[in-house]
Amino acid sequence: AYEIYQCDWSSDVCSSDLEQLYGTSVDELNRIRNSGKDALLEIDVQGASQVKRKLQDSIAIMILVPSWEELDRRLSGRASENERQKSIRLHRAYKEIDHCEQYDYLVVNREFEVTVETLRQVIQLERLKQSIPFLPQIQEAQTVLEALRKTVPSS
Repeated sequence: AYEIYQCDWSSDVCSSDLEQLYGTSVDELNRIRNSGKDALLEIDVQGASQVKRKLQDSIAIMILVPSWEELDRRLSGRASENERQKSIRLHRAYKEIDHCEQYDYLVVNREFEVTVETLRQVIQLERLKQSIPFLPQIQEAQTVLEALRKTVPSS
């Protein structure tokens, strides 16, 4: 079960009305998670960064277009924006791609149904990870290994 939100993280109000933009409070996200659901947020790079800082166990998934030409074609096909708005959206996409390393997963949206299934599988994988009792020790070992590699004494 999912609750899908489109957010800009600018306020403490939350709405699942995808026609409007609202911020989503940490309390609201915790309420959703405590009810056994996943909160799927459609947010920009800055919002994803804030969510990752406030909820360390959150998962960030960047959905990519197969090419810039395809993004232009899709935006033009919608006919929901004028040329200036389309140009702004394209420029924003160019800038956001520079932040892909912040994301846990990158998914290419070639076909809608395949993309939705991929997202479902990522969510199932993350739920499985949470149910593994020794996973924190494995994650700690990775952190310790990184620290050890950084501090290898010179011989």
